[in-house]
Amino acid sequence: MRAHFCLPRKAGRADRFSTQKQLLTYAALCGAALSGTALAEPFIFNAPHTARPGDYISLTGLSFGPNPQVFMKPATDTNSFQVQGPKSVDIAINFELPKINPLTQKLIPFTQYDVWTVNPGFGASHSHVYINAPRAMHFDFPQVASSSPLRIFGRNLYLGAG
Repeated sequence: MRAHFCLPRKAGRADRFSTQKQLLTYAALCGAALSGTALAEPFIFNAPHTARPGDYISLTGLSFGPNPQVFMKPATDTNSFQVQGPKSVDIAINFELPKINPLTQKLIPFTQYDVWTVNPGFGASHSHVYINAPRAMHFDFPQVASSSPLRIFGRNLYLGAG
């Protein structure tokens, strides 16, 4: 005797097995089609905290592909541009931060830079890194009151001209 909350069984067990067989066949065909090249999203997990235009930097990560492309956008500009000449070595990309913006032909100031990579076989990376981004390390006091002074210690808290 079945419980009153169970639904009645369907009569066609053969239909269920044929549907499962079709799904397994479809999954096997998709897997075979995609197994030629394992594509993965580029991921950057290590970058320098500070760099000036003209400095050589290295991005460490995964799935850059054989010919990665590096893009950069200074915080003072609205458009991004491709960095020329990146060298890919195993899990790292080495390149020089350009001194001149190729779009505007102006000097790139010392500011915060948004850098990301593109694997031509996969597409854009979702892991952007921000070089020269302000990073608070610790405060002067463990508690902050409304009228008391507050000091923050960290890196890149002020990016002056020099």
